[in-house]
Parts: sequence; structure tokens; C-alpha cells
Amino acid sequence: MVLSKPSQTSSVRLGFRSSQRITITLPYAIAHGLMQRSIHEGRSLSNLAAFLLEASLQPTNPCFSTGCLGASAKSQ
Repeated sequence: MVLSKPSQTSSVRLGFRSSQRITITLPYAIAHGLMQRSIHEGRSLSNLAAFLLEASLQPTNPCFSTGCLGASAKSQ
């Protein structure tokens, strides 16, 4: 994953936080599934990915505090 460095714009200097751009590599099946869902929901792939990532980090999400890795992933 690559995080771009925040630019020193006036909004950053004033204490406002701007959106950050990231780059990730996904397995084909995951990328295809995301694309199909974004088409079905009528939203951009970027918007759907941002929504799903944000939702996964909400304290009300059961995965937030415990993590939702399967047993095989935890043992690695």
C-alpha cells in the first residue's frame, strides 16, 4: 500500500484534514467483485472501496476491536 504525502495546502496548514489517495493491489476475484457491486449500486469503484474501508473501521463493526481474520490467517 502506498500513501501519498499530504500537500502543504492552506487547508492542511489551517488544521483541516483532506482526503488521502492510496494505491492497493487486489486479487482478481476481489477486484472483479468490487467492480460488479459498484455497477449494481450505481457508484464508482473508488467510492465503494472508500465506503467499505470506512465502514470496517467503525467502532460498531464487530471486526473493529476483534478483527475478522479467519483461523487460518491468524495462525500464519
